[in-house]
Amino acid sequence: LVGVSTFGIQGNTTLGSIAFRCDEQGSSALSITLHVFADATLAEPVPISASTQAGTFTCTTGSGPQPTPTRTPTPGSGALDGDVNCDGRVDSVDSALVLQYSAGFINSLPCPQNGDVNGDGQINAIDATLILQIVAGFI
Repeated sequence: LVGVSTFGIQGNTTLGSIAFRCDEQGSSALSITLHVFADATLAEPVPISASTQAGTFTCTTGSGPQPTPTRTPTPGSGALDGDVNCDGRVDSVDSALVLQYSAGFINSLPCPQNGDVNGDGQINAIDATLILQIVAGFI
């Protein structure tokens, strides 16, 4: 995710990007569906008009199936920053839950004590971004 700000953003900017890993050579159609796109109004987010464009992506080399990266707690260490669903690991599901919580789509998290990853006293899109960086091994 890029273009995420607790203060909002204005103008034309990239909000996100999708990276693909090729398991094998070949081409495939790509279609993205936009379910909800709205501003950051807390009480009642205002829908924003947006569209997607279908296309194709082509893989010229493959790397074979890779495991989904996750982080698990060290035995005896207690809570794991980012594990907001209390399943004992940090993964993209935790990030999605934080985004849903910060947007007001869900009212609570099973383990909110693990959601404030950057320690600023809030659980928001910045924490969701940090969770994805943990999953990717960047931090």
